[in-house]
Amino acid sequence: MFASDTPPLAPPPHLGLLPKDGARCALVVIDIQERLLPHIAGHESALTHAVQAVALARRLGIPILALEQYRKGLGDTVPALREALAQADAPPPIEKRAFSPFGEPGFPKALHALTPAPQHLILCGIETHVCVLQTALDARAQGLGTYLIADATGSRDPAHAALAQQRMRDAGTRIGAIEMLAFELLRTAAHPAFQDIRRIIL
Repeated sequence: MFASDTPPLAPPPHLGLLPKDGARCALVVIDIQERLLPHIAGHESALTHAVQAVALARRLGIPILALEQYRKGLGDTVPALREALAQADAPPPIEKRAFSPFGEPGFPKALHALTPAPQHLILCGIETHVCVLQTALDARAQGLGTYLIADATGSRDPAHAALAQQRMRDAGTRIGAIEMLAFELLRTAAHPAFQDIRRIIL
C-alpha cells in the first residue's frame, strides 16, 4: 500500500494536457488537396473537422502552417480549406516532395520563424499512414509534442490509418478528436472564447 504522503504520478510532459489556449502550439494542416481528398475513406468528415480546426486555431490565435504534397500531381488545397486558411490569415501552403516536411528546408524555416517557438504541433490532414505519420515521428524525434486530430485525418484504407495512429501513439503522440482538442485548450466554460468555440465545433 502506498504511503499517504506519496505524490501522485504526473504524466510525461508530452502526454499531459496541451497548454491552455494552445500556447506554444502550432496547427499543421497536411496535404488536403483536390486530387487526393476524394480517395480518402470518410473524406467529407475529415475535411469538415480540418476546417473546424483552422477556425479553432484562428479564434485562439494559434499559428497555422499548411502543406501541399507535389502540387502539380495532387492539385491545390481544397477550396473550403483554402477559404478557412485565408480567413485565418495563414501563410500560403508550403509545397514539398518529401513525405515529412522536416525533410525539406521550407517547413523547418517557417516553424522556426514563429514567435514564440512552438513546443507542440497539432496535426491534421492526409494520408494518416504516410505524410501525417512521418511528420509526427520526425517532430517527436526533435523533441516536439504532437497531437493528432484523428477525426480530421484519414487514409484510403482505414486499416492503414489505424496502424499509423497506433504507431504515433507508441511514439508519444496524443490522439484525440476536434471536440476533445477544443475543450482541452479552453479548460473551462468560463473561458471568454467558449461560446465562439462551441459554435465552431458543435
